[in-house]
Amino acid sequence: MKYNPIKPTKWGIRIYVLADSNTGYVYSALSYYGSITSESLIRPDLPVSSRIPLDLYRKLLDNGPNAKGYHMFTDRYYTSIPLSEQLLEMNCFLIGTMKTNRKYLRTVIKKPQFVRRRKTVAYGKGKTLVLAWKCKRIVNLLSTRNEAGLISVHRRVCDGELVRIPKMVIDYIKNMRGVYLAD
Repeated sequence: MKYNPIKPTKWGIRIYVLADSNTGYVYSALSYYGSITSESLIRPDLPVSSRIPLDLYRKLLDNGPNAKGYHMFTDRYYTSIPLSEQLLEMNCFLIGTMKTNRKYLRTVIKKPQFVRRRKTVAYGKGKTLVLAWKCKRIVNLLSTRNEAGLISVHRRVCDGELVRIPKMVIDYIKNMRGVYLAD
């Protein structure tokens, strides 16, 4: 049981799930039992926030050993550069929002200097691309597959004007909606 006084439902059970973004089909799940859960995960040298997605993906691969080319979408708690490198070794791509205080993140992304109201700052190393984008607030994204290209869309948030948004943001928004289908 987990207690969170901020939420309307204060008590709950924490379950980590790997679900299909289109259908909401749950491929693998991991219940949280405190430190017992984190001790049984693979790769003890990595932080727990990286080990959870790796363990869920390993369970998926155990059912289909020849599977490859999956694309994982994570929120800012899980996304990190070591996770992206490990998933690439397992033939899985990653897109996710990212905290600015994560280890291994370059200072150009941690504190980007935006000249105008909206701007994109990108940093790439190998197959990993880290992008900071600003419309109303700064959003940091990490991707191992997408490019930093921009798409023009009408945004209601920005007074209905035509805004150029990175492709990564569009992909992330489109596919993270599917996670809530499993709820």
